[in-house]
Amino acid sequence: MMRTKWIDCLNAIENANCIAVFMHKSVDGDAVGSAYALAAALRRSGKAVCVFMGEECPDDLKFLMDEDIPTVTTEAEKFNAAKEEGAFDLAIAVDCATADRMSSACKEVFLKIPKSIRIDHHLPCEGSDFADIIAADPKWAAASEGLWDFLKMYCDGKRCPLPDRDVAIKLYTGILTDTGRFVYSCTTGNTLRTVAELVDITGTDLNWIARSLFDVKPERVTRLLAESYNKAERFFEGKVTYLYLSLADFEKAGALSSDSNAIPPALMNVMGTEIAVFAREIVRSDGSVEIKVSMRSTTDYNVAAICNIFGGGGHACASGCSICEDSDTVKKMILDEIGKIMD
Repeated sequence: MMRTKWIDCLNAIENANCIAVFMHKSVDGDAVGSAYALAAALRRSGKAVCVFMGEECPDDLKFLMDEDIPTVTTEAEKFNAAKEEGAFDLAIAVDCATADRMSSACKEVFLKIPKSIRIDHHLPCEGSDFADIIAADPKWAAASEGLWDFLKMYCDGKRCPLPDRDVAIKLYTGILTDTGRFVYSCTTGNTLRTVAELVDITGTDLNWIARSLFDVKPERVTRLLAESYNKAERFFEGKVTYLYLSLADFEKAGALSSDSNAIPPALMNVMGTEIAVFAREIVRSDGSVEIKVSMRSTTDYNVAAICNIFGGGGHACASGCSICEDSDTVKKMILDEIGKIMD
């Protein structure tokens, strides 16, 4: 079945001249790594490619970007130019479960392009059928895992060499981040076989990636984590750790929005925690405020089912959603749903 989907993708790419690659907002290693790995491979085969990112890339992920590949972030004039009819003839979304997971500007451009592909590993949910061709498998630990199979087929069809070390590092990083250094339950034998093939290309000097992404943090992140541990609450006999941070909390720590990526795994490390909930205040593009909720769990609980209720989604053990309510209301809504699956 997946081979058929890959052939559909190959045909769409073969018939395209100018391709736009998209990723979800609040980018992570898999989103950035898979997007630029795909873009680099397509560029090597002679395709005109542009990567769309609805925000500035976090500092610790900038090594995944490629200066030879045009990147459009949030500059209005560039987005306006991209909206012109015929600017692109194929859109590819990677690591993106629904169009709403993109920034509003990226979504607008994506939906104007006549042909589209989604390469993803999230569980199916409402709105996940937003592309013409869907190559998605929730058994992949990361979009980068599935993308490696596609790139091998693509290179074989083009009779060109396999992706180089730079592309392999991007895919390796995507898998590394989405598996939490290969310890999350999404890690499978196929995941590790994929990593082995990538390491055969990259070589074994990869410690710097894990260290920079997981271990070494700016001082502001340390302050944010300290504030998080102080404010975290425990529910359901300590099985649920719940944290809410306001914009003021981030300002107090001098932290950036992207620094919050360190918090959900930190909450799961609190002894006894089986479900971790991290809710934070964010400002939308129209100036309104909403609460972004990130959830993590052990294999005993499917938090994606909870996030789906509120229009979100993700993986069974790592999911998220956004809710336009005040923090107390969001807390009650989430804990009520957790109570149902705890029962």
